[in-house]
Amino acid sequence: MFKRDSPYVDALKKAGSFDLEAQKQAAAMALSACISAISPAAKDFIVAAYGDLTEYLTNKIEAEVRSQKNGETLLVGIPAE
Repeated sequence: MFKRDSPYVDALKKAGSFDLEAQKQAAAMALSACISAISPAAKDFIVAAYGDLTEYLTNKIEAEVRSQKNGETLLVGIPAE
């Protein structure tokens, strides 16, 4: 399973202060990290295939967070040629 711990989120949860504003900040940080990690070619592909890059990544991040909360395993596959 692909899972990254977030020191930001973990510290706020431990302090009992992971409120709505903190959740929004965590989501913004995750989105920024994703956009920074994607190559220009990958960004262009996502925009051409799915439209808005930010909306696409936000939906993927939220889906992954839900999956991890539910204890689901993320399977990463490579297309066969």
